Amino acid sequence: MNTEKVIFIGGSGRCGTTLIAELLDCHPDIASIFEVHSLVFLLKCIRNNAVPGGGLLNSQRETIRHALLPSTEYNWRLTEEEALFAWEKILTEGIRSGEPLLDATRRWLGYLHRLQMLRDGSRYIAHKTPALALYLPELRLLQPEAFFIHIVRRPQDVILSYIEQDWGPDTLAEGIEWYCDRVGAVLEAKERFPNYVEIRFEDLVSAPARVLDEVQEVLGIENATGAILSHSLIDFEKITRRGDRLGGEEHARILREVGRRLPHIGEIYGAP
Repeated sequence: MNTEKVIFIGGSGRCGTTLIAELLDCHPDIASIFEVHSLVFLLKCIRNNAVPGGGLLNSQRETIRHALLPSTEYNWRLTEEEALFAWEKILTEGIRSGEPLLDATRRWLGYLHRLQMLRDGSRYIAHKTPALALYLPELRLLQPEAFFIHIVRRPQDVILSYIEQDWGPDTLAEGIEWYCDRVGAVLEAKERFPNYVEIRFEDLVSAPARVLDEVQEVLGIENATGAILSHSLIDFEKITRRGDRLGGEEHARILREVGRRLPHIGEIYGAP
């Protein structure tokens, strides 16, 4: 079993996972790593009890190379040689030798995490990939003692942000489905994830010091809120409520449909 202290961060996407990961990265004892999409690929294989073949494994090499490009800003502190070594020598060869996929994935991920922490001088790793929200049961198998931070945000803001991207949902209906699938997956599985932490994006923006204090207390880590906020370059005053640009009918539709499917979110954000 790996000994690194892991904090997974996930959510609906466009919900503030990057914000909390960037803040935690400013903690002297936490190193953050962003968008490890190859882990999502492996978690899906674990769920489906499907051992990936050579072609699928090789296809992830480009995913890893993309993550290391300076333009992606994914915060990986590994070299390409180190990242590909981990994928080919630890994960791929392990699978080919008959090692169970869960064990090979755990060894591969532990290598990435330990290198990231070593470069940062940290004892905790904050691993942020929004789509992890879909795979809490598999994360529990992979890292039973890990924390999972779920950041929730007003659905109107998230869904309009989806539509404005060049990926993902194109319509309001698709955006509602996307949001409910991801948030719903977390809410369904959270009771079986002992170290579950939920943060409201709006609270983080309006009272970052209070939320950071609470998160560090739950994590059992020394409080460094002052250092985090002094080192952070985030301008909280520039963060807007994107969903306010929606029309009244669209606004009401999102609240109604999300509230019907996700009562917990409806309670937070005032579904009719």
